[in-house]
Amino acid sequence: MVLTAGHCFEIQDKYGWTSPYKRGINHERIYAEPSVIATLFVANFEYQVDKDTGQIRTPKVFPVVRLVELEQGKLDYSIVELGRDPEGKLPGDRIAPASLSQQAPQEGDVVGIIQHPQGEPKKIEAGRLLSAAGNTLLYDDIDTWGGSSGAGIRDGSGKLIGVHTNAGCTSTKNHSEGANKGVKIRALAAVSDQF
Repeated sequence: MVLTAGHCFEIQDKYGWTSPYKRGINHERIYAEPSVIATLFVANFEYQVDKDTGQIRTPKVFPVVRLVELEQGKLDYSIVELGRDPEGKLPGDRIAPASLSQQAPQEGDVVGIIQHPQGEPKKIEAGRLLSAAGNTLLYDDIDTWGGSSGAGIRDGSGKLIGVHTNAGCTSTKNHSEGANKGVKIRALAAVSDQF
């Protein structure tokens, strides 16, 4: 199972992609359901630049075979099941799962995000939490771009504390609008059937 952002599987056409659809009798758009949209995705692991050669590594690719959970408790997350890669291996045969933090994140904590913005190879950014109130983590000094939704937010020890959901460091007095944000793992665990 893989945890990611829920809006990646929502029906939409305003975030840089158009959800799959077919035309109805009156030429209206009939969109595929999120459970169908999810199975059109693949998960690429180790899509990064090789430090020795400077070349992009061949990623380990796994198909999404099932949408397990989507936005329970109105939180922006999803859990998907991945299938076997072309060599017949499951993700757990090749990649170690992230450990979940048992500590509640606090304002000022150092956090990091490993992301693949706009489909580019792996980028790692780090900074401090601006806020850890409620179900949301806010950070305004970590660069994230479109396409990074679903990336894990990790604490200083590398353990997972949240899922990145929104970029948006614009200049504003309202921190919720002037910061990138994510949803806390603890909030997800409270509503998910998978934790």
